[in-house]
Amino acid sequence: MSARIEDLNQLISQATFWDNSVTFYQTLQEIESLKATKKQYQRSHFILEDIKAALELLELSADEEFLQEAQANLTQLQQELETVEIQ
Repeated sequence: MSARIEDLNQLISQATFWDNSVTFYQTLQEIESLKATKKQYQRSHFILEDIKAALELLELSADEEFLQEAQANLTQLQQELETVEIQ
């Protein structure tokens, strides 16, 4: 995904790119879409890492707070994934 964004950014840096309004509009839309998808993936990945950390701490200590944190993060991740699925 990052490679495609980089390719498109190189494309738009060419002087002739802006000559075709349809092409540049579609390309800019694709870049924005890819950036949004990448951001959503990164957010989901971050939440998953938080869940893993909370579960590791929960294994070491049966602290209710760690369980609640893992459950809250899991609910948040589920909502993020449902949003992605809808799109």
